[in-house]
Amino acid sequence: MCPMRKALQAMVCTVLLSGLAGAQQVVMDTRKFYNPIELSANQQARILREVRAFTGTKPCGNGEVRDEIKGSFTRAGAKQTAYLVMLCDTFEAVPMRTDYGRLVVYEGGRIVRVVKNIGDSIGNVGDLNLDGVDDLLFLAAFGPQMGEFSENASVVTLAGGTFRTFLDLSEAFLDTCDSGKANSSISAHRVTVQKGVRPLFTDTLYLANCNARSSFRPGVQRRIWSDVK
Repeated sequence: MCPMRKALQAMVCTVLLSGLAGAQQVVMDTRKFYNPIELSANQQARILREVRAFTGTKPCGNGEVRDEIKGSFTRAGAKQTAYLVMLCDTFEAVPMRTDYGRLVVYEGGRIVRVVKNIGDSIGNVGDLNLDGVDDLLFLAAFGPQMGEFSENASVVTLAGGTFRTFLDLSEAFLDTCDSGKANSSISAHRVTVQKGVRPLFTDTLYLANCNARSSFRPGVQRRIWSDVK
C-alpha cells in the first residue's frame, strides 16, 4: 500500500461535473481517479492563518489546504470560493478529518461559513434542486484497515448557510483485495441525478476482481428520491 496521504489523493476516485445540460448528470463515478487542486505553499499558509484566527484554533503543526472550488454555495448569485482545510497535522486520517477538518467558504475576501468534519475531498456538483445554490460532494476515506480501503460519499447543500444532506452513500468505494479474505473484490459506484425540486439519484454498483482492477462489470442499480435532511 502507498502512504496514507498519497493513498487519499490517489483513491479519491471521483469525477466531479457541474452544470451539465440534460435529464441526467453524473455526480460521481468512483471507478475513475480524481486529482485534487494543489494550492501554493504561500496560499495555504495564508488560508490556514485566517481560518485558525476565525475559529480560535492554535497552531498545531503545518496543517494543509486541499481543494479549491468556486460557486454559489450559501446563496444564489454569490461569488464564493470553498476550501477543504485541515487545521493540524496528524498521521491518522480519521482524527484529521473529524477533529481538524473544515469546509471554509470565502466571499469577497472574508470567511462566511465554516463546517466541521466534512471529508477528504470536495467538489461542486451544481444546482441539483433548482434553488440557485451550488451543491457539494464530500468524500471520506477509511483505511487501509486490515487490508481494506473504503470511501463514503455525501451530497449536501449549504443553502441559507445551513448544512443539509441530499444523499449519503456508505462504501461508495470498497477494496478488500489486501485483506486476505476469500472472494475479495473491488466495488465502486456511479451516481447520476435528475435535477428537480426533489432530485432523483440513480446509483449503479460496479464490481471488479482483484486480478483485473480496471475491468468493472455493472451490478445492481437503484433509484433514490432525495429529500433534504
